[in-house]
Amino acid sequence: MKWTLAISFFSAAVVASPIIPAPDAFAYKLKLVSRHSELDGRILSVDNNVVGVHKSRTAKPLEVYAVADKKTGLVELRTYPRSSQESLLALIGENGLFDANILPNPAGIQFLPGTTVDWQFRLGGRDGAGGRAENSVTYEGKKGGWAAYPRGENADWVLTFKSPEAWTTQDYIDVQVVYEPLDDDIYTIQ
Repeated sequence: MKWTLAISFFSAAVVASPIIPAPDAFAYKLKLVSRHSELDGRILSVDNNVVGVHKSRTAKPLEVYAVADKKTGLVELRTYPRSSQESLLALIGENGLFDANILPNPAGIQFLPGTTVDWQFRLGGRDGAGGRAENSVTYEGKKGGWAAYPRGENADWVLTFKSPEAWTTQDYIDVQVVYEPLDDDIYTIQ
């Protein structure tokens, strides 16, 4: 009888305890932080697999969830909601300039020699170290930082990662990418 009561009490305590999902079980929106008022606070969207700030009617907000690599602490940012054809946020480019794109299974795609493709990021700054927000999305594959470039007739801005050795035009704007839960509600990935 004592054991039954103890087990019943323990079971009730476990069931009544709130379940806190792991950080990689949330769905997020990604947005920009910038000194430029046109970009600051803008939510990133996807148009024709290109990530940026788009004014096109065909653009959709970029919503992701993180899948962590326990060894490195880096994450893949997969598109949300889940589907049978999962796509990832990936950086693609060469010569130190990498465009942010959404790709299905980038590991299975053949790219031209000399093209860099990477899809692992770090979520969270180190208590705002280096001027980064605590909820920042960083790419650690190369030195450098996020930038937005104007592109197209719609006055769109395309998200890129620019390393110091990149040769580029001067019309870019330095930005930070940050993540936030999709809404006040908690979205958990099943």
